[in-house]
Amino acid sequence: MPFMNSQPMILKSSDKSPFCLFMDRDGVINELLPGDYVKNISEFHFRENVLTGLAKLTQLTPYLFIITNQQGIGKGIMSETDLFLVHQYMSEQIIKYGGQLAGIYHCPHLESDDCPCRKPKTGMIEKIYFDFPEILDYPKLLIGDSATDLELGIKIGASCFGMRHGHNTLANWSGYESIEVHQFDEFVEHCIRLENGSTI
Repeated sequence: MPFMNSQPMILKSSDKSPFCLFMDRDGVINELLPGDYVKNISEFHFRENVLTGLAKLTQLTPYLFIITNQQGIGKGIMSETDLFLVHQYMSEQIIKYGGQLAGIYHCPHLESDDCPCRKPKTGMIEKIYFDFPEILDYPKLLIGDSATDLELGIKIGASCFGMRHGHNTLANWSGYESIEVHQFDEFVEHCIRLENGSTI
């Protein structure tokens, strides 16, 4: 059962400004590789309906961001160039299908480095706010597939969605106010309803 907010979720904005959306990458945008990292294009596979879903979301807001921990770089398993090429391919495919990302932000550091940009810390979000100061007061949505993502979402006051898939079915998210979804198009439908002023 999805863990629902105690109050109905609805986007609130006094001037009808667009919302901004923060998305985890692995397990949300592309298929997760358990115990491994997506190191090249051949290992990157979009999840079902993501490309068409991002095209729909682009019609709702220009502020679509990917925020991703990539400690495979810190471990020396992959390089910044490897990640750049993966993200270049990802962006090209998203554009090809009619979508557009405002930015892709990553933390390359090890968990043990205690880096301020590694989720659930807020460094990547702060960098986005610096780059896009106009979104500071916009309604915020966040979707991820781990407690780390949901914890970050709560810290920044976002409405949170948890993406369930075959590798996190047993993860306990009961301590986080979020709505569970199982497919990207399901999440997109939630966003459309929220943008139209409906509650969930």
